[in-house]
Amino acid sequence: MDTSELLLKDTSDIDRYSRHAAAIDFLGKIAKNIFSVDLSDKTLRNWTLANLLIKDVDSVFDGTDENAKASTVQILKKIFGPEAADQYLVNGSTTQFARELRHNLDDKQSELFLKRGLQIIALQNELRAETDPKKYGQDVLLEGQMQASMFTHIVAPEDKKQPNYNRFESFFLTAAGLANLYDSSVDLNVDRKEGQTVLSPTMDNRKEMLVIAQRDIKKALSYLSLKQTASFVRPVIEIARDRKRTPSD
Repeated sequence: MDTSELLLKDTSDIDRYSRHAAAIDFLGKIAKNIFSVDLSDKTLRNWTLANLLIKDVDSVFDGTDENAKASTVQILKKIFGPEAADQYLVNGSTTQFARELRHNLDDKQSELFLKRGLQIIALQNELRAETDPKKYGQDVLLEGQMQASMFTHIVAPEDKKQPNYNRFESFFLTAAGLANLYDSSVDLNVDRKEGQTVLSPTMDNRKEMLVIAQRDIKKALSYLSLKQTASFVRPVIEIARDRKRTPSD
């Protein structure tokens, strides 16, 4: 990917982009090597920009500033919604990532990307108050699948015409849910301290959370071997964990 094409002026923003691009490129190589799906540079660039944007938005919603949250939602609607307008793009890397991504999408892709993002924000609000570990695990699994669907919505249309693409997408959604569930079970203590959940980080709660994973593990293994599944899930987990770090990391 050529970072010189990006609307980035700050060297730190280019460094962040390059780091995320490397992780996304690895996913692309796995898609090609395992599923024979050759994702285009356009798709990989869209995914990198989306991952950076989602990370920055997550950092806002992990905080307590309700005005910032409301403002962020309105800006995203103005960028990706039907009334998109450049005048709403203020300075800063977050909106530069959003602007570049929106430029790459058609109207339908933009609409689906925004819709799914707003649905995830609503689900995350519910997760913060969920007290049943089984329901929490189910919703965390769903959250991971929904996050993955944000990426599948912005795949270049020509990439979806490849013979094995649907098989790859189905596996990607399943693997992303499992990765998100695993990551959340490991980080339950941290998430509790940061106010992202009210669940106690006990072994029993973790076991209850992971019960829901059995069905999706079987589904994932119906596509690939255990070794292949692990090789795909690992970078998805790393991407999810990286988004939990501060935007300046």
